[in-house]
Amino acid sequence: MTPFPYPRKARAHGFSLVEVVLAIGVVAFGFVAIFALLPAGFGIFRKAMETSVGSQIAQRVINDAQQTDFLTLVDIANLPPGPNNRICEAHFTFRGPKVNDPGFHYFDDQGDEVIPAQGNALSANEKQRVIYWVATRVMPRTEAVGATSDDQDSDRLATLTVQVVRNPSNLAITFNPPDPASDPNRNLVKPSPGISIVTHAVLISRNQ
Repeated sequence: MTPFPYPRKARAHGFSLVEVVLAIGVVAFGFVAIFALLPAGFGIFRKAMETSVGSQIAQRVINDAQQTDFLTLVDIANLPPGPNNRICEAHFTFRGPKVNDPGFHYFDDQGDEVIPAQGNALSANEKQRVIYWVATRVMPRTEAVGATSDDQDSDRLATLTVQVVRNPSNLAITFNPPDPASDPNRNLVKPSPGISIVTHAVLISRNQ
């Protein structure tokens, strides 16, 4: 009787060392290319988030201004009168909240306002939270399109300029001088290294 033959062991097949090294090299090359794009992608994402938060802050300030009494918004009590006791265009430029009391609004990286707990000065801990500084400027007398210089309705329209300044390092911020009166940038934040500025402008009308 012929004995039952033992089955031959199947020969194991695998990759050679050269094939493994080549595969690792191809994968590594692909990962290097992907990793090189990550910093640029993160930078674009961060910039988009900053733009979004800045726009939300500006819209919040604009909404607050639109709900404010018009005469309070233009600080009518502190504006020198112009010809015929009307608001003079030469005095239109100032920083909010008042002509004689300019100031900033402060916001953190989430767009939440940072309000000083004591007085008008931020504490050291509060300053560490501040990322965005917001300055406002109001033009109390704005002439509508087609209006004349003698049009009384020009005293019923104001231009609000909101500047959202990203200043995470709490650098010193300066303003352009108020003169000459013909300079459209007077009393606006002066550009400087280390800060970025986005400016928004809207018209606000007096309802009464």
